[in-house]
Amino acid sequence: MKIQNMPSNEKPREKIINNGINSLNNIELLAILLRCGNKKKSVIELSMDVLNTLDSIDDISELTIDELTKIEGIGISKASIILASFELAKRIFSKSINKISLPSPKLIYEHFKPLYYNVKQEQLYAIYLDTKGKMISKKLITIGNINSSLIDDKSIFKWAYKYSASAIILVHNHPSGDSTPSKEDLKVTAQIIRQAELLGFIILDHIIIGDNYFSIKMNYKL
Repeated sequence: MKIQNMPSNEKPREKIINNGINSLNNIELLAILLRCGNKKKSVIELSMDVLNTLDSIDDISELTIDELTKIEGIGISKASIILASFELAKRIFSKSINKISLPSPKLIYEHFKPLYYNVKQEQLYAIYLDTKGKMISKKLITIGNINSSLIDDKSIFKWAYKYSASAIILVHNHPSGDSTPSKEDLKVTAQIIRQAELLGFIILDHIIIGDNYFSIKMNYKL
């Protein structure tokens, strides 16, 4: 559907004015960046095409301009806008979280809380740090209930090797808003700590984000 044919309260720009930027989903945010569609597709449809090529929204910042321009309707201009926007966001995030070594649970909460706004499923991220405790990168690892049967621990350590990380901080959300860890949260954390020790990595913390945050490391000895 073309944006001009949408009800006024559903148009991305009107939603920003009435409800704030956080009210937009990923498709709508990307549509704002792309501005317009083409003769074949609306800007909303183009945004969906871009996001459908990704496993997660994080991966968009790792696309090349050649990969983006292979998507029908995305030319060099639109591809450049997408890459520039995500690169700017990545630099802001990296700079602020790297102001101190070993980012505190509160600092991590402040940066991840907007990311989890209105997210209805649990999402597990891994933050990778170097030997000085500075962040190298972060990756979305798992979407869905964080439990021992679903968690992709191989992916956690695959990226740790790729980034030559020394330590890892796990972060996931509780959509209910209650950041208290479940028995499964504690079980999964203990499991990953043991695996990390065998592989030569350190799990510095597992932070759960809801209406507030909970540091498992600060409250439990696993």
